[in-house]
Amino acid sequence: MQWRVAADLLNFRTIPLLIVPIAFAQVPLTTAQIAKKVSPSVVVIRGKTDAGDVLGSGFIVSKDGRIVTNLHVIRDMKTATVQLANGEIFDSLSVLASDARRDLAVIHIAGFDLPPLDLGNSNSVTVGEPVVIVGSPRGLEGTVTAGILSSVRDGGNGFKVLQTDAAVNPGNSGGPLVNREGQAIGVVSFKLRSSEGLNFAVPINFAPGLLNELHEPMSLEQMRRNLLVKSAMKGPSLNETLDWLKEKIRLAACHHVIGVTDDSLVPKFGKTEDYSFRTIPIKFESCTVVIESHRDHPLGEVSNRP
Repeated sequence: MQWRVAADLLNFRTIPLLIVPIAFAQVPLTTAQIAKKVSPSVVVIRGKTDAGDVLGSGFIVSKDGRIVTNLHVIRDMKTATVQLANGEIFDSLSVLASDARRDLAVIHIAGFDLPPLDLGNSNSVTVGEPVVIVGSPRGLEGTVTAGILSSVRDGGNGFKVLQTDAAVNPGNSGGPLVNREGQAIGVVSFKLRSSEGLNFAVPINFAPGLLNELHEPMSLEQMRRNLLVKSAMKGPSLNETLDWLKEKIRLAACHHVIGVTDDSLVPKFGKTEDYSFRTIPIKFESCTVVIESHRDHPLGEVSNRP
């Protein structure tokens, strides 16, 4: 009996201990969960220019008040304010970095313990994946739209842009394009005026380089003077990519079949006729609102800045 117990204990001790690995992966969020996570980090940027009042978006990237936005949102502003999602307003801002070629800027407000938005990796995005845009179209802060990443466009000059069908309107410029983990993968920048669902964002991977090369805080006027000095710099630019997109879109064609109603043409074409036409883009426009102060029109009426 004692021998059997000892044998059983020996067998027990020689049984291998198997540990089954568990893969921990980030669970994709629903659109509602993304909105709840991202919205506190998105801000409204308002300013005055010679053309009127300008409104755009931005998003917080550090607890001490650094904000990423489009350069075209703030470029012409004489004065500016930043409104947080909780309604708090900062009456001034400084510029810490700007990149005219990529239409990006980093501004700073005197805040603390602010909710930063996580940055994703725009090099690892997948065409067809769900995306969400949070911004302030027409000044309606906290607006959320959803869609997919339609394409990653490469103009052949080393500058890529992210294309999405998520709705974009004036006021969205500078806001984040986020993935299903609630991470920013792009900065909403422009859309094709003559079409619906052709909206574009600057990849977020350009932002860390800008955040790592911050200069001393500048006023808006100092920023404009600095941009004139930097305008001669070479390298891939957003404008060059827009020109490439215009040429690319011109080659797109739509094919239609129509009924032939003129009896004299039936012997030639039959009952139906096939025809194609090429689409020609009118122009790209930024997603920034300009409220023109020098015209008389009803309160709240705005016009889109080209």
